Amino acid sequence: MSLSPRYPTYTDAEIIEWIVKLYRKGRTLDYISAKSGIDKYKVRRLLLKDGVQLRRRGRAITSDTELRRCKDCGTEQPLTAFSRDIKHHLGRGYRCKSCDNLRRTKVSFDE
Repeated sequence: MSLSPRYPTYTDAEIIEWIVKLYRKGRTLDYISAKSGIDKYKVRRLLLKDGVQLRRRGRAITSDTELRRCKDCGTEQPLTAFSRDIKHHLGRGYRCKSCDNLRRTKVSFDE
């Protein structure tokens, strides 16, 4: 008997590998549960058993060594240089903090 009722031809190891891959791409437990047909609490236990560090409140857990390119200035900077934003990929915004500050403090030249 396979781990997933929707994919009976796959082995348990293949299903777990697929679940881990989806989770690392940023998919939620609810999404993985709906896609695989496995209860979301069982998906969570499988991920923890496989040694995956789970996200909290939609924020991605990433290392500080990962780089991201700023949408405005185009420089590559570590993720800590970007503001937190749980709506975006990796839990960080698309603009670096310095570009965000520049956008917020626009000076009017209408005088």
